[in-house]
Amino acid sequence: MARQKKPKKDRSAMKYALVDLKTDEGQELVKLVKETLEYPEHTELKGAKILCAWMLGLKKDRDGHLVLGKAYRPSELERIRDGVDLIVKLNQAAWRELSERQRLALLDHELSHFATVPGPDGVGEAKDSHGRTRYRIRRHDIEDFRAVVKRHGSYKEDLRSFVDAALAGDQQLALPDGEMNRTLRIAK
Repeated sequence: MARQKKPKKDRSAMKYALVDLKTDEGQELVKLVKETLEYPEHTELKGAKILCAWMLGLKKDRDGHLVLGKAYRPSELERIRDGVDLIVKLNQAAWRELSERQRLALLDHELSHFATVPGPDGVGEAKDSHGRTRYRIRRHDIEDFRAVVKRHGSYKEDLRSFVDAALAGDQQLALPDGEMNRTLRIAK
């Protein structure tokens, strides 16, 4: 008798909820977004209409990574329909476990993914067919594996720059790790 296969789970069925701006949690999020937009690195986002949404029910992936947030650039049709330029999706369960400082860092990270599309000849900002500023998603500064860096050190320029920036920070950052928190200390 042939073995019956279990139906595959639909992992693409992500559940979302809009952030309720009438709640204390929503008000705090608005305050932190405004605070983050004051950083000089985010000046090009000052005029953008940014929507925040919760990602619900996220679990760690097969490598043990938990998605804390995602930056999403809506299509032109979505921008017209919803009246927003950029969307920040946040893992609601993880958000509730983070300190205010960690929340600010997470928002800073997600907003750092957004950049304006340069205008013609690299001057100014490109506009869509409705005259609104066009945005793009910016990639991370580094892409590597911990084990490779452990074996070979800062073997390329982007890693060296990243390590220099981390060492200049001289900060302590508590990271959520399931049932318990680990602490990563970065010292000069």
